[in-house]
Amino acid sequence: MLSIISGCCKIGQRLSGTELGPATILKKLIDLKLLREEYNLYHVPHHDFHDAGFQKLYNYSAQTKDDVLTLGGDHSIGLPTVLASAYKWKHNTKVVWVDAHTDINTFESSPTGNLHGMPVSPLFSLMNPWFKTLDNQYYLNSSQLVYIGVRSIDKEELKIIEQLGIKMFRNVDVFKRGITDILKEIVAESNDQTCFHLSFDIDSLDRKYAPSTGTVEDHGLSLDNGLEIVHTLVDTGKLRSYDLVEYNPQIGSNEEKLLTLDTCIHLLQPYLAKY
Repeated sequence: MLSIISGCCKIGQRLSGTELGPATILKKLIDLKLLREEYNLYHVPHHDFHDAGFQKLYNYSAQTKDDVLTLGGDHSIGLPTVLASAYKWKHNTKVVWVDAHTDINTFESSPTGNLHGMPVSPLFSLMNPWFKTLDNQYYLNSSQLVYIGVRSIDKEELKIIEQLGIKMFRNVDVFKRGITDILKEIVAESNDQTCFHLSFDIDSLDRKYAPSTGTVEDHGLSLDNGLEIVHTLVDTGKLRSYDLVEYNPQIGSNEEKLLTLDTCIHLLQPYLAKY
């Protein structure tokens, strides 16, 4: 069964609107009759993230036996969702982090202080999570996370990634090698016990596919690239948790907002079709 979590978070960055992303996406799914009655829905409202929102999201994700789809919200929600996956699957966890940015700053290294640029660092115990984890929380080793689509990285982040030895496929790698070859490499490193967690920031896509997001970067992945990532992981039968984040329905013209919403729906459909 599938649990769908609305993580209506905006406090990880400074723009209003990301907290409206989950409701906007869910309404579209309902209109398209893609939201089944059997799905379990869990809502974490935006005002909760000033207090216990991250805690609620983590606790629910860690304790449910369902597979999970989490709709953001900004990418700071990737910390509780991935830590929840790591709590459940331990060394069998494999995170595919699709993003224009690496999100591995710490409070000391971050030039902005925005939490949505830091969710990866606590996964490797580089800083403490901003909520309480359950007993026996498992933290990742460097082989358990891979980046796809990176094209904006701070100097200190690059140092951290190189020190840890985290595998990173930049946008230029996708353009040169092709996404199919990269995904074959990632899947080949999995085994029968692997549980994939896909954390997908729509700013990984080029602006012509997803203009309504807060940190747009040029020369991004194509929508076909994004769809192939989702389809490939779904087809393994091992994709157990999926975050889709950083859609902001308050950014852009009406046409741009609808275009970005359609992109989100396309990216969700292969996963929803499993259930």
